[in-house]
Amino acid sequence: MTTPSAADRLLIAGAGAVSRIGARRAAQAVARPRAASSRQRLVSRGPWKGRALFFHGPELIAGEKTRPTYTQRRPKNLDTANVKSSSTRRNKLSIGLSVLFILGLVGLAIVLFQGRLIYYPYRYAPVVWQQLPLNFEPLRYRTSQGAQVSFYRRPASGGEPLRIWLMCHGQGNYALEWADLLPQVGDQDAGFILLDYPGYGFCEGSCTPGRILAASEGAVEALRLKLGLPADRFAARLGVFGYSLGTAPALHYAAKHPVRRVVVAAPFTSLVDMGNAMYFWPCGQLLWQRFDNRARLAEIAHQNPRPSVLIVHGDHDEDIPVTMSGKLAAPYPGWVELNVVAGADHGTVLIAALRMLGKP
Repeated sequence: MTTPSAADRLLIAGAGAVSRIGARRAAQAVARPRAASSRQRLVSRGPWKGRALFFHGPELIAGEKTRPTYTQRRPKNLDTANVKSSSTRRNKLSIGLSVLFILGLVGLAIVLFQGRLIYYPYRYAPVVWQQLPLNFEPLRYRTSQGAQVSFYRRPASGGEPLRIWLMCHGQGNYALEWADLLPQVGDQDAGFILLDYPGYGFCEGSCTPGRILAASEGAVEALRLKLGLPADRFAARLGVFGYSLGTAPALHYAAKHPVRRVVVAAPFTSLVDMGNAMYFWPCGQLLWQRFDNRARLAEIAHQNPRPSVLIVHGDHDEDIPVTMSGKLAAPYPGWVELNVVAGADHGTVLIAALRMLGKP
């Protein structure tokens, strides 16, 4: 027998090794016919939309390829509760954005059109000049807003006024409206400056707190010059009366100039507080026309001598809370007098307050 050479022996050994490895792999494939990794696929369209299919294969089993198989299963991370929760979150986000958009529009309207929300200017027809009561006469003066016209009602006694009142009306009122109300005062020796704000009546311009102050100063000075009284004697006779929005111009004037008496009916603490009370926070903070009666009263408190101060408010006032008058008076016991009129609302409290002007 021929002895195999070294090269032949090497080839025979290699073939045997290959045969053993192949047999071992085939045996493993038969023992684990589905050991191949599976991949999860979530169907995005068609009748199987939203369902998960697991893909197996193709695999090598005993040296052959098998067809891919698909099995419908519920994916571990597909939770109906989570889907509903996500939808709820989206709805809440949408509602929240809508509310913020509406609030933004309201805020923008307050910033841009607050003058129309605060003031309701009433304009006189030219025929009013022919209808003035006999004891009324115009007070003409000028401010930065142009020509201004207020009115002076002479004392019922016909003589020189022993007491003079600067009358500041509400937001929707006008100076000549006082004609039917002043008889309630009952003081025959009192004269009255009936102030119209810029843009009201025959006055040119538009309102801001500073412009109304300038108008009140102009009207007072026009009457002083008309009467020919020195400034100190005139101030000794002068008092200020304000109703509703007019409480702010009245207190503003009294904070800048000496007066003998201050009477305010249905006052508010500040326009910021009123804006928040009438609408919602922070509408008041958006106002740039900031009447602040609390601050003006604090300024008057530092005057020497201080004028007497009377606050009148109805306990049925539905426009301005009576609690605001309480907050104005509370820091000044013994100086600021608070008179709460039982049963009076925002309108009827004015009559009660006018009757108190005739009292010393």
